[in-house]
Amino acid sequence: MTTSNKPSVLFWIVASLALLWNLVGLSEFIRSAFIVESYVHQYTDLQMDAIRNSPIWSLVLFGISTITGVLGGLFLLLRKKKAILLFAISLFTVLFHTLGTILLLDGIAIFGIGQGLIFPLVILLLDLFFYWFSKWSYRKGWLQ
Repeated sequence: MTTSNKPSVLFWIVASLALLWNLVGLSEFIRSAFIVESYVHQYTDLQMDAIRNSPIWSLVLFGISTITGVLGGLFLLLRKKKAILLFAISLFTVLFHTLGTILLLDGIAIFGIGQGLIFPLVILLLDLFFYWFSKWSYRKGWLQ
């Protein structure tokens, strides 16, 4: 622990961004699970077929990762240690979702390098950062 229990401005900025980022992810999950046809004007027929026929494990992992990410961001803002566990679950499920999409569902061939590889890796790196940041914040004494 540290001598100060008062989080820095950086803490509040990162915690707010973590919550906002994960809320965007949750909205995408809801859209891809329940409002699939809203993507029609964004994607090719092949991509829409992949989205429409996404296996249940993919949707479950996507849902768990976004819900735990939102809760992690919320608990981080509330300065609760539970944020660490929630970000760990989010990171774990994002890792498996990303690997599954790339390796099992041929995401790169269907969506291209940008959307099929780079963007999922950015998501993974951000989740890793939020997990690390929550642990770092706990060590600083900012989470209880």
